[in-house]
Amino acid sequence: MASDLRVDVEPAREIRRADAALRRRAMLLVGSGIAIGVLAILAFERYRLRLGEWLLAEPDEIERRVLGTFLILALALGVPLAAFGTRLWRLGDRVLRTGFFPPPGYRVIHDTQVMHGKAARARGLGLRIVAGGLWVAAVLLSGLLWHAARFFLVTSA
Repeated sequence: MASDLRVDVEPAREIRRADAALRRRAMLLVGSGIAIGVLAILAFERYRLRLGEWLLAEPDEIERRVLGTFLILALALGVPLAAFGTRLWRLGDRVLRTGFFPPPGYRVIHDTQVMHGKAARARGLGLRIVAGGLWVAAVLLSGLLWHAARFFLVTSA
């Protein structure tokens, strides 16, 4: 008779509670990034003509100045992409090692259901794929800017 009784029990779901201090820190980081981006755009718009004049002011220095300017731009755009990719790779690695997402001891900015097993491994691999994509984007962006600088120098000569 015991075999006639079926009990459908859903496994208990572990919920990682949000860390309010981490949420504030994340919002501050995002807000700071937006503010820096807006200020950079405004500064470029304001000083664009002066930058062009400076680049072309001394004919002997044009190549060095153009390459230096494009190098600074490549670093300003590529380094954050590569850094975020590294952060995601490490998180993906930790998920794959522990078998849990988010990994034990990892703080979250909103209440998050803890995954384990295949679901966690899939998330860990996904994080690594996104990280690799960010690294590729950083390298391609830097290469594109380098070639743009070289093209600018060749066409202006």
